[in-house]
Amino acid sequence: MAFQNNTLRGAARREMARAIAKMNENEAESFLAAIRFGGETQQECPQCGLVDSHYRIPTRRQWRCRDVGCGHTFSVTSGTRLDQAKLKPTQILRFLSHFESCPKGTTLVGASNAVCMTEKCSQQNTMKAREAIMEHADRTPLSGTVHMDGAHVCGKFRRSNRRVKATADSVLAAHGGAPIKRRLRAINPQSQGNLRRAKKKRVMIAMVQADPNQGGANRVIVAMCRSENADDVLVLARRYIAFGTTIFTDENPAYNALDAYYAHLVVNHS
Repeated sequence: MAFQNNTLRGAARREMARAIAKMNENEAESFLAAIRFGGETQQECPQCGLVDSHYRIPTRRQWRCRDVGCGHTFSVTSGTRLDQAKLKPTQILRFLSHFESCPKGTTLVGASNAVCMTEKCSQQNTMKAREAIMEHADRTPLSGTVHMDGAHVCGKFRRSNRRVKATADSVLAAHGGAPIKRRLRAINPQSQGNLRRAKKKRVMIAMVQADPNQGGANRVIVAMCRSENADDVLVLARRYIAFGTTIFTDENPAYNALDAYYAHLVVNHS
C-alpha cells in the first residue's frame, strides 16, 4: 500500500483517512488499482504477467486478460493476501487505514467496528496484514546509529488462588525490588500456574535504526528469543546490523560480545 515506505503523520494521516471515508466503491477500486498496477489504464495479469489495458468486466469488478492463450480473469486483489476476501474496496481501504493508524496494534473489536465486519473476519484479515508485513519486510542490515535492547514479555507471576507461604528470597530473586515485600505472602512463584507462565517467558530484542534527519527511528527489526544471552544477541547483530555501525545498549553483559565487531557504547541507567 501507499503507507509502506513513508508512514503518514499528523495532518497527512487525517487527510488520508478523511478522503478514504468519502470514497465510493468505484473510487476505492481505482485507488487500489493505481497502487497495485501503477495506474488505472493498464493492469498486470497475475497469471501470465502481461501488462496491457485488459478487458473490463464492470459488473464483477474484474478484468480478463487480453492474451488469447491466457484469458485469466482477475481483480485488484487477485494473487495478494486479500485474494478471495469478501470485502468491498471501501472496506479494504478503511481496514488498511485503521491498521496503519494503530502503532501499538489494533484489537479485533476495534477493527471490526471501524470496517463494519465481524470479529472473525477482522481476525482473519488482521493476521493476513501481519503476515504480509513479515513477508515483505525490509531485512537489509541496519547502519548508522542503532539502539539495541530487550523487553521481557509473558511469564509474569500472579497471585495464587491457593495461598502458599513463599520465602522472601525466592520471591525477591524472581521479582526484585523493595515494593514486592508487601506482596510476599500473596505471590507464590512455585505455584503450578506461575511455573507454567515462567516456561512461556520470552525476550523481545529490538534493533532500532536512528533517523539522523527527523529524529526518532526510521527502521526497526524485532526478534523473539528465550533469553537475553550473548549467543543470540551476537547472531542477530551480525545478521541484521552492518559492520562498523555504532550500537547503543544497556549494561547487560549479554551485549559485551558486540565490542569485537561494532562501535559499542553503553548507557548507564543508574
